[in-house]
Amino acid sequence: MTAVKQAWYDDCMKITKYGHCCLLVSVDGTNILTDPGEWSQVPADLPKIDCILITHEHGDHLDIATLDRVLQHSPEAVIITNATTAAKFSGDYGWKYDAVEDSVSELGGVRIETWQRKHAEIIKDIQPVDNTSFLINDTLYLPGDNFFVPDASVRVLALPVCAPWLHMHQVIDFALKVKPERAFPVHDGMLADPGPFHRIPQMMLQKNGIEFITLAAGESLTVEPNP
Repeated sequence: MTAVKQAWYDDCMKITKYGHCCLLVSVDGTNILTDPGEWSQVPADLPKIDCILITHEHGDHLDIATLDRVLQHSPEAVIITNATTAAKFSGDYGWKYDAVEDSVSELGGVRIETWQRKHAEIIKDIQPVDNTSFLINDTLYLPGDNFFVPDASVRVLALPVCAPWLHMHQVIDFALKVKPERAFPVHDGMLADPGPFHRIPQMMLQKNGIEFITLAAGESLTVEPNP
């Protein structure tokens, strides 16, 4: 590989799905893990992790045992989440974390923008928890469990497709409002067969000029550098 090609490849963002909403995002030598929840399929050969992004406290996004296993492997990793989610582990572990609201930070040359809103309503009797959405390097948007549309350009959208808090028409409307170049499904770990939960977004979004890429656990997507 030539030096020029190697430099281009190093600047690419590689996104690997480890089930549900758990992603390994690798860019410019920095490895970011997202939402290590109870439906995650984190492999034993996970590379060294620099940062862990957690959108909210629900068990399918934050599983203490999974998080502990990751941090035993990468003890220097910093967790970025909201204060109420951090409270679930901050008193019992010596983990490094930043509790954020609406903010912009940089880690290893990777820009991370965050917005704190509420989890989408499930039923009226359940009080919504805090939910943090993340935009990584002005490229990948992770909304967590809500339909917050950021005032930012999004190239790739991690699109929730199945949950007790959403309907399919909301999924499609949300993606059309965000207007990414590409989208792929997340929040699908409870499905034995994702079938229509992948096919319907793919059909509707591609009709509107958004490429929809189905990622199964262990599969990856490479995103070229920002032009």
